[in-house]
Amino acid sequence: MSDRRHRVGRVPRVVVIGVGNRYRGDDGVGHRVIDRLGDEVEEAQSQAGHPSRPPTGRLQGTELHYSDGEPSRLVEQWDGADLAVVVDAVATGADPGRVVVFDAAIDDLPARAATSSHAGGVGEAWALGSALGTLPGRLLVVGVEAGSIHDGEGLTEAVYAALPIAHRLVRAAIATAPTLAPHPTSAP
Repeated sequence: MSDRRHRVGRVPRVVVIGVGNRYRGDDGVGHRVIDRLGDEVEEAQSQAGHPSRPPTGRLQGTELHYSDGEPSRLVEQWDGADLAVVVDAVATGADPGRVVVFDAAIDDLPARAATSSHAGGVGEAWALGSALGTLPGRLLVVGVEAGSIHDGEGLTEAVYAALPIAHRLVRAAIATAPTLAPHPTSAP
């Protein structure tokens, strides 16, 4: 169980998790977004001329993770986070490439889709985290409607075209982290 007490001035812990399997077509979209975010971190470090220093800007301190979607691993990755953003392929019946954001505080989270190649879904992980008392302060899911879950690394044209939109939505979510209200501190 995580200790969620906050001190004044503490930087919020932000975790971004790309769910999927990059070798199953559009199911790899979550990993591709993490790749782009990781490239930004590397670029910021090299521009600063100090690869050992953390990058500055909105990605500073953001943890990037790849996941296969197994619920207990998702719970482990987001445990103790003030903000967790999960990027995953979804199957809602919309046109392929459509990007949608789910907020766990107000939306039903997507369950594992029948077309998914991974073992669980964010909805199952949320239920497990709730039972274990290991939920993040806030959870957002950036879902990209899958067109095809096929063998191979390539994304369909519609999902590839949606990558910049999903990336911008993740960056916008990260930018909200400093405005998150701290969890109340427990009385001694």
